[in-house]
Amino acid sequence: MIQIRDLDFQYHDSKFRLRVPEFHVARGSTVALVGPSGSGKTTILNLAAGILVPQQGQVVTNSVNLTELGEHQRRAFRITTIGLVFQEFELLEHLTVFDNILLPCRITGAIRLTAAHRERAAFLANDVGLGDKLDRHVGRLSQGERQRVAICRALLLEPPLLLCDEPTGNLDPGNKAHVLQILFDYVRRHRTTLLTVTHDHQLLPQFDETIDCQQFHELREVLR
Repeated sequence: MIQIRDLDFQYHDSKFRLRVPEFHVARGSTVALVGPSGSGKTTILNLAAGILVPQQGQVVTNSVNLTELGEHQRRAFRITTIGLVFQEFELLEHLTVFDNILLPCRITGAIRLTAAHRERAAFLANDVGLGDKLDRHVGRLSQGERQRVAICRALLLEPPLLLCDEPTGNLDPGNKAHVLQILFDYVRRHRTTLLTVTHDHQLLPQFDETIDCQQFHELREVLR
């Protein structure tokens, strides 16, 4: 599902430099990225999504070489293929919960909004305990509620790949367990691939594999 080879990436405005000789995530697997702040976890997610492009090397996601695509093509691929949960949520404050969940259908001409999408959005919101807040603007939600909206949006189009940056970081223990159950149930039903950044080591036994990004420090690079 994800293959990174001979990658060299550097931010233009910092000393950050990431070199990854080989990184592989098998289709249908659940993988946790761990490591201290600055070890490159979020950067790897953004490279796998085509948000960032390396100076050298290849990033192949779902059999598509993202390094060969232009920005517009990568964006269309990301919307239709990847469910993203950002650490900062990336919700639109002026929209309701319902419209934020439906956002992937509204930002690309490749997807036509249908009654089935609306039905699924309502089902997902209800499943995470937001069924009574569909008409509420996200600016009036708690951090934990906003996190759950972001997760519903990521699952709306039933993507083959989920990339999540601390998807349970703002949730209380009860909602954390419930949201994780939703994610793992979805992965099992759809044979979806899940790559997640987490600082919560108590969650690691639930994943098929854990990759410690401290290994990249062995390359003697300054990592962000």
